[in-house]
Amino acid sequence: MMMSIKYLQTWPRQLPGLFYVYEFSKRVNFQDAEKQLIIVGSKNPVKISCTESAFSEAFSKSFLVNGVNTSSGVSDQPVGSEETLKGAKNRATNAKKHFLKQISG
Repeated sequence: MMMSIKYLQTWPRQLPGLFYVYEFSKRVNFQDAEKQLIIVGSKNPVKISCTESAFSEAFSKSFLVNGVNTSSGVSDQPVGSEETLKGAKNRATNAKKHFLKQISG
């Protein structure tokens, strides 16, 4: 894979934040029609199916939806909106961490 780096005009002056922008050439085997990946913080087939349906309906295209086992950090039957939202946010955060750990090796 070819990669080029375009430095900002302020480089190499030390600035907080972003110093440069990476531009990767398009992979040969990548096609625009390739499905985008959606990670669900559960292996429950009903949740995965509902997520796939919701994204397909909302964006009028198909997605690759994959579930991972993650902890919500709340009780199995959360009580109230606050605990339910906290559990959903925890699952999303933990699913992202799990996925990034898997792809980084």
